[in-house]
Amino acid sequence: MARLPIPGRMGKYVAAALFRAIELRLARLGVPLHVVSEDDAGYLRSALRTAGVFAIPVIVPTDEIAAVGDHPIPRDATRRILVFADLRHDHIRLGYEEFIRALAASDLPEGIQIDILGRVPGIEGLGRDDLGLPINYIEWVDDYRLALRQADLVVLPDRTGTGLKNRTVQALAMGRAVAGTRAAFEGIAAQDGVHGLICQDPVELASKVTKLICDSALLGALARQASEATQEFQAHNVARRWIEAYTSLSHGPQSKG
Repeated sequence: MARLPIPGRMGKYVAAALFRAIELRLARLGVPLHVVSEDDAGYLRSALRTAGVFAIPVIVPTDEIAAVGDHPIPRDATRRILVFADLRHDHIRLGYEEFIRALAASDLPEGIQIDILGRVPGIEGLGRDDLGLPINYIEWVDDYRLALRQADLVVLPDRTGTGLKNRTVQALAMGRAVAGTRAAFEGIAAQDGVHGLICQDPVELASKVTKLICDSALLGALARQASEATQEFQAHNVARRWIEAYTSLSHGPQSKG
């Protein structure tokens, strides 16, 4: 929507202005608006001065939801970090670059494998030889659920961005230990240190990942509680919110606030 990140390209400014014009037009017409994040809904209600905004999240498929306390552990002694980020997008790539450079400057222990599930074959200057890190760029996997299950720690280094991150929801729902920025956890009722490790920015994230990947007790504790933060994304809970929204709309147009 209008809260687009600003990567410095004129096209993004134009897109933001167009989205803003569309939002204002829809608000004036009294058209109900749906977003997936309560944070985005709050922004739109304030910016457009309308109550006709409904925050209803995505549904996590039942077969992706791990029971609280269920966290399959990878099989061998190698600790696997999975960086889950679509690096084709400028604002996500910038956060990743900041994270991986900070990680390279840290005292990362031996026996670590870092897989970058990033939809790109690599980034110039940020490869294994460039950074001295055990990095493996993965452009595509046939089964992303298997890739998540094989990770000891899923990392989401988003620098900016709004709305729900499906990547975060999926990793938590599957009972993985997850570490990410505040931007990555936006719109999710996760408690720092309980359901995931939430950091201010990619640099702090790199520092904490270096310690967390060696802390088996904390990794296990985060994984066991992770899915608890995704209860609102279960089908019956999302369906209830849609019913409430349609019921509200059936009572008449939304008033201006």
